[in-house]
Amino acid sequence: MPRASGELERRFLEPYARRAFAGVPELDYLRDLRAGGLPANVELNEFYFRPGAMLGVPAAQQSYISSNYTHVARDMRARGTNAVLVMVAERGGRYSLSCNPDLTLDVVKAMRAAGAPCVVAGMVNRKLPFMLHDAEVGEDYFDVLVAASMPRRW
Repeated sequence: MPRASGELERRFLEPYARRAFAGVPELDYLRDLRAGGLPANVELNEFYFRPGAMLGVPAAQQSYISSNYTHVARDMRARGTNAVLVMVAERGGRYSLSCNPDLTLDVVKAMRAAGAPCVVAGMVNRKLPFMLHDAEVGEDYFDVLVAASMPRRW
């Protein structure tokens, strides 16, 4: 979610954000990351940030993976990734990786094939499109499935 840095910006941004981001959950881990409150046993590596989103957040900048999209799966495995978290759509007991099946499928397949520790968590978001074919997976694909609660934090 975009954040305002001053009163004037907040007054402009809040009405827009309420409309444009309605139903989009705010991710607690990002709030904790910005506040320097991630638990000591959690190492977070991101390969994409919205431009300027993590200015002034040293932990985010230091663990950022500068990777071409083609190499993200390889680079995640090289960093020792052991958890994959993905928002999913649900329809009749089936799940869809929605708009991000490529990376999720590649990373999870490689980690499982290597016998590496791997936890796959899906967060069901009823607003995501249900994509078919390769994006569809069964409930057994996930180690953890949770429903997205969508509190507003404005």
